[in-house]
Amino acid sequence: NARTPALCMGYLVPPGGAVRQVRRVLDAKYFGLPSPMVALASRLFRDPRFQVLADAQKDLNRQMLEIAVTVLGRFDIGWSPGVAYLWLRLPEGWRESAFVQALEADGIRVRPGEDFADRNARARHAVRLSLNLQMTPEHFRDVLERIALILDNAPLRSNA
Repeated sequence: NARTPALCMGYLVPPGGAVRQVRRVLDAKYFGLPSPMVALASRLFRDPRFQVLADAQKDLNRQMLEIAVTVLGRFDIGWSPGVAYLWLRLPEGWRESAFVQALEADGIRVRPGEDFADRNARARHAVRLSLNLQMTPEHFRDVLERIALILDNAPLRSNA
């Protein structure tokens, strides 16, 4: 059962009267999809095993989210069921860049909130954590516990 974020497919079912408008937007924005990708998506969506695999993926996502909420629940986190990431708002004493660097030094990669903000908007003082479905739940828990430990040890700063 191989899972990969590199194979990302979906489909769109617009409301009745919007089909032509949506088609125009898609035609203007995308110059078509590679034929092998369309054939693969079509075959995958028609396969009777698809729903079983999709349900297993949803169950794993739910399990990983439960682990994340259990381990990081004492911090300010934002999450939604069925979404494969959560937001961790940084506690007092942490700056995004310092926190990201501290995690990288421990072999953990996260995305700073500013990566997701419009360049003219005020960036979140947060990082985005992905629910990495390629990890075992045990490994994911270990990584989150390491993140919690780092969160608890904010760098000392002087106001001088």
